Formats: sequence, C-alpha cells, structure tokens
Amino acid sequence: MQQHFEEQQEKQSEELVESLKVGEKPMVAMMQQLFRRYLDVKGSLFSALKNYQASFFYWALMESKVHPQIIDKVGEINKDLNVLTKIDLDKKGALENFSNKKPQTMPTRFFHVTSEDIIKNLQVKGEATWTLPLNANQFVGNDRVRLTTVRVWLEGAKPEKEGQMISIDISTSGNYRDRLNGKEYLFTSKPLSRGFQYEIISDTQGHYFQFDDKTHGRILTDGKVDDIVSFAYFKPTPFTEWTIKIDEKKNTGLDLTKLTKITMEFAGSTVYN
Repeated sequence: MQQHFEEQQEKQSEELVESLKVGEKPMVAMMQQLFRRYLDVKGSLFSALKNYQASFFYWALMESKVHPQIIDKVGEINKDLNVLTKIDLDKKGALENFSNKKPQTMPTRFFHVTSEDIIKNLQVKGEATWTLPLNANQFVGNDRVRLTTVRVWLEGAKPEKEGQMISIDISTSGNYRDRLNGKEYLFTSKPLSRGFQYEIISDTQGHYFQFDDKTHGRILTDGKVDDIVSFAYFKPTPFTEWTIKIDEKKNTGLDLTKLTKITMEFAGSTVYN
C-alpha cells in the first residue's frame, strides 16, 4: 500500500510539472504536491535515524553521536543516513565505553522456577507468568546480558506416549531491565515470542538436558533464532516478565499433575563486571 501511494504521488507530480508551460509560474497545486512529497521523504529519513538511535542505545547503553533534528533539511538528514563511518564510530565509541570489558560469550545459565502458585497456574490454566529479577544469583557479575537462546524444561511433565514431543510457547511482556557499571536501565520493545519443543528419552545417546529422574530431554525445535538471520532480530535481556503456554492442541494428553519445577535455560553474551 505504501509503494502504491508513493507511485501515485510521483505520477501526480510528473503530470503537474509536465502541464507547466515554459515561463509560466508554478501552480499552487503543484507546489503543494511537491511540498507534501518533501515532508514525506524528510519524515521517513528522520524516522529511520531515530530508530537507529534507539537500537544503538539498547546495544551500547550510551547515546549515539548521530543526532538528527526534524528541522534539518533533507540533505542534512540524508547525509547522516548515508555516512556509514558515523555508525562505525558509534560502535567503536561504545566498545571503548565498556572500559576494556568487551561483550563475551555467555555459556548456558539455568533459572529454576519452583513457586507452587506458578506451577499450579500452569497445571490448571496451561499458562504461567513470572519475573526474572535483575539481582538473580545466576547473573551476578554480569552486565548488559543479551540472549540468543531461551529454552524451557518442565520437570515431571509426562507425555501421553513415548516419543511424543512437548511444545512450549515462550513470550515476554516487552519491558526489559538492564545494567552496566552500577547503572540500571529500562527498555520497552515488542514482546518476544519463541517456540520450543523437546522429547523425553531414557537412553543417553544424543540427549541434551537431564531431568531429576535421570531421563533426558532431546531438543526438536530450539528456542533460538537461526544464525543466518540472527543479525536482523532483537536480542532481549533475561530480566523481564516471562510467560509460557502449553497449547492443548500441540500437547495432547500431556500430564502436568506431577510437575515440580520449571527450568529456564539461557545463552548469549555478557559484559563481565
């Protein structure tokens, strides 16, 4: 629809310009049409740069050096958009701001949910929500945590038959907390949504996760974004409100009566403090 609208505007502008005779003053309609087009282009460029500013601040936890203003002329805004060296300098400045503590790979971390109320909600309603606090012991000494992988394991959940997979829908509220060098931050973005599927097996060949009863969980659909497209996706922090849902249609006959624990598994990157 946007492309169609743009093409219509371009066609109308061309028709108005072509109808203008040599030496004739521009028509009011033509000037209005061109001015509207000018504002549309300016607004699009300004919006793109403001979005860049917001995403850069989330990534770097510092302000970007690109500062567009709505009163800037299109040429100035377009120059900011096209000068990629500014973006490179932004990233360089951000890495220097980490005080020689660059983001490092964060191997697997586990967060266990054992609240009776939360477990009861999942058993009765097929849905449960909890908040992972900023002071969680699993992330002591870790600042600016960014997740690439989220998995959820249900301790005590029993499928109707052997080999039947367990499907879990994982989501966040869209509000995220973060920290760096003692300073706390709060971000709002689109809620995260991921799917995770696994099966329970008794042998130890090809297993991944071990439950308390010594059975193993083998991942069938991982809760991570494929590496090929990972650059285009938002990486959340773990410090947010998490919700999991058990869709009955995807989990026919799943028995949650003996559920004792919900284990969240995280992997990603962190700045060690």
